[in-house]
Amino acid sequence: MDLNNDGNIDLIGAGFAGITYVLYGKPGGSFNKAIVLQNKKGNNLRLAHYYDFEKKAYVKDEELGEVDKGDFSKFHDWDNDGDLDLIMSGGRGAYLFINEGNKAKPIFSNKYTKIIPAHFADVFVDWDNDGLWDIVGGSKSGGVYFYKNKGKLGAPKFDEPITIFTKEEIVCNIENATASLTEVACSDYNNDGKPDLIMGVYTRIKHPAPKLTAEQLKEKELLQIQLKEQVKKLDDYMTEFGKKKNITDKFKIKTLIIEDEGFKNLSKERRKINIKLNNYRERSSSHGYIFVSTRK
Repeated sequence: MDLNNDGNIDLIGAGFAGITYVLYGKPGGSFNKAIVLQNKKGNNLRLAHYYDFEKKAYVKDEELGEVDKGDFSKFHDWDNDGDLDLIMSGGRGAYLFINEGNKAKPIFSNKYTKIIPAHFADVFVDWDNDGLWDIVGGSKSGGVYFYKNKGKLGAPKFDEPITIFTKEEIVCNIENATASLTEVACSDYNNDGKPDLIMGVYTRIKHPAPKLTAEQLKEKELLQIQLKEQVKKLDDYMTEFGKKKNITDKFKIKTLIIEDEGFKNLSKERRKINIKLNNYRERSSSHGYIFVSTRK
């Protein structure tokens, strides 16, 4: 992608903080140092939920718009004016920052607009071959969806999502697996002139609980009691922490308490109990897969 129209390929990325980085390309294929993209006010481009590096905590700025955190960023000429606009995807939807500059000097809007709900805007492609680009995206719930563009060139408008794959269909050939996050790319994989799907899928795989002896069942029951008690200690500690800091907002308490030594020690004890319990109960592991589905 060439964001500044200088003939060099640029790299775009998003991080845990909810902001977008660009590495502008140099001739010969190398890249400049990563910089954070900003809006026309000079503020970092982000949604209303983001990580504040000065406060060392996640914060909310509800004046910006719907509260969500940007996880992925894409660029596309949304309004057909010849320059690239920014689409930032989060857990609750995808959001548009219009480029109010030009091809060579992108200047992004201060406010963002929600364009689709719930799922990622991974690919802009004419999926149904009607002359208008559509959106195909994965999701944090594991499915893959198609949003038909029923608008016109320069003024896109989208129908409700159509399911291409459910989370069960994607991992149907993997025993005890559940898709929990899906990202999508489109390419003519088999060179037949039709866009095919390349899907990156994060899965959870269940492992059945082992058969336990009477002694192991007794130990499991004791550990479950200990875990319940430890969780209560953590909850009580958080309540007292909030009172001492005069904070009632649970979100703010959680962002601050993670640096507290007492809370860290209680959390370590809970993890120790959970590790022991894992020997006696059903467990799950995570795995990433890449699937290809060719178009009929």
